[in-house]
Amino acid sequence: MPILLPEQDFCWFCRYIAGEQPCAFVLRNEQIAAWINVRQYERGSMLIAPTTHLPTVFDLDANTLAAVYTAAARVGEAAVRAFAATGLNIFQNNGVFAGQTVAQAAGPMVAKANPLDAIENQVRATGTC
Repeated sequence: MPILLPEQDFCWFCRYIAGEQPCAFVLRNEQIAAWINVRQYERGSMLIAPTTHLPTVFDLDANTLAAVYTAAARVGEAAVRAFAATGLNIFQNNGVFAGQTVAQAAGPMVAKANPLDAIENQVRATGTC
């Protein structure tokens, strides 16, 4: 059974990469682009994708896959430092039933902080949680 992809007239991610829609790139080269996700699920959410339109991870060749994850490690490390995070999520959804909303092999990335740190910081700052 083939993977069911989101039905779209165009690819939002390709529009960002082509400069047709505004976005804030954090890393970009001939093979990959990483930019701030307009859907800020958490502070610092980013997306990483090949610069060529490839709908799923199954469409990436070994070199492109390596470039995506090399960039993910580089950008992820910077995000962890920048946000004093204690973890990092890198997702890769393939198909509608796996949560893919744009038919492009992109990896959402989120630097995660310990939620107890946020509560502790609030208590220090305000005396309450």
